[in-house]
Amino acid sequence: MEPLEPWGPPDDRAAPLDDAGAEEADAFLWRVADILRGDLDASDYREVVLGLILLKYASEAFDEHRRELAAHLAAEGVPDELVDDRVEELAAFDRAGALWVPEYARWSWIAARAEGRNLAPLLDKAMEGLMRSNRTLTDALPVVYRRGGMDDRRLAELVGLIGDIRFGDARRSPKDALGDVYEYFLANFARVISTPGGGFYTPRSVVRLMVALVEPGAGLLYDPACGTGGMFVEAARYARATQGPDADLRFRGHESDQRTWRLARMNLTVHGIDGRADVRWRDTLKVDRSPRRKSDFVMTAPPRDTSPAIWLRHAYENLDARGTACLLLPNGFLDSGSRARAELLRVDLVACVIALPDRLFGSPKTSASLWVLAGDKSRQDERRLAERRGEILFVDAREAGTLVDRSQRVLTPADRTRISETYHAWRGTASAQAKRLEYADVPGFCTSEALARVRQHDYVLTPSLYTNLEPAARPAPRNAPSELASLTRDLYALFD
Repeated sequence: MEPLEPWGPPDDRAAPLDDAGAEEADAFLWRVADILRGDLDASDYREVVLGLILLKYASEAFDEHRRELAAHLAAEGVPDELVDDRVEELAAFDRAGALWVPEYARWSWIAARAEGRNLAPLLDKAMEGLMRSNRTLTDALPVVYRRGGMDDRRLAELVGLIGDIRFGDARRSPKDALGDVYEYFLANFARVISTPGGGFYTPRSVVRLMVALVEPGAGLLYDPACGTGGMFVEAARYARATQGPDADLRFRGHESDQRTWRLARMNLTVHGIDGRADVRWRDTLKVDRSPRRKSDFVMTAPPRDTSPAIWLRHAYENLDARGTACLLLPNGFLDSGSRARAELLRVDLVACVIALPDRLFGSPKTSASLWVLAGDKSRQDERRLAERRGEILFVDAREAGTLVDRSQRVLTPADRTRISETYHAWRGTASAQAKRLEYADVPGFCTSEALARVRQHDYVLTPSLYTNLEPAARPAPRNAPSELASLTRDLYALFD
């Protein structure tokens, strides 16, 4: 049987390393904590450790490309005495979109000097040189080693530890393995470190469900609160798996916290998508809300200290007329702020609301739902063009997921497939048609409801309110195109 999701790892805990690799990585993290304890606060671990992993990754990527370039030059008949010089030319790397690493930033050069004094200045110089040599890394790397106050002995021990990283599948290149290691450590650090502005770590299984709902392909994906870039990494995996390695998916994102923004830039680099991403350090809600280009896809888990209505409006303003958005929002908005919900439904923007199970975020007090917005809710099968206009799909997935310990639940591949295929069958998307999926209400799990019926419930969008009721006669939805422009103006006036 083919894997349910061929574009990435199966769950939150094992991903992206296999079980043996994850066990080694956990042991590594404990050793890192022992080395850094007393020198740094836990919140400072991330930049110090992940910055070194990025430096090691850059060196491995540089060496790999240099070997490929040398083989290519030799095949073209370039004399051996010229090959060594040619493989050091920055222009050759720049043309290929590959990282170029100055000699003093290469891991072998640093490791050879790790036992000496003044290692911190060497690491800061390496970071600065790597940024100067690669436009995609401008301002993205942590120049924090002198400022961190670590003594040379502990810093040398950390460099030696990272230099010995050999986790996971030996069949992969060191460069690819380090990309997975970076992501594994990033996820583990994020679970224990809170972020400014009420942000929280979005578990991989939730991100992967969002990707499966949106189905990103060729086009522009926007995340207005992109954190460390996890949405982009998973979307890129999906696009490569479904459309091939040349899938033309590009990325745009904002992150208001400078440290988190740097981690995102590094994350995109180690996954090879930095050249297709425009990720900026800025507060989304304080910048121009009129983008030059609308986005084909919007995916985001915005901070909790801002009204969900504001983020919904922002997604709406940035979404192409035929685009799809998926937002992770707190459950409180399902049954509060009825005026804002009413306006969203009046313009027929909300396609689906999915109630998620508890403990996905490591705490029973954090509950959330997924909102899928569709710029155009018409079915892709033109013979049934207006089928989903004036309707909304409710999915109650609170019983989904598997507990991996007392405080953490994950959505399994089967859970994610069931939820996403229910949505795509309801919409009649190309993927659903290819799989011959047909939608049907399932009591207690999913129902398609007319907006007129939702109005009767004062626009409350709690899925269980609809999935647990017997179906009633559904009035024909209002769908006059002439009404849409007027309702859109009403929506803007409400949020203003």
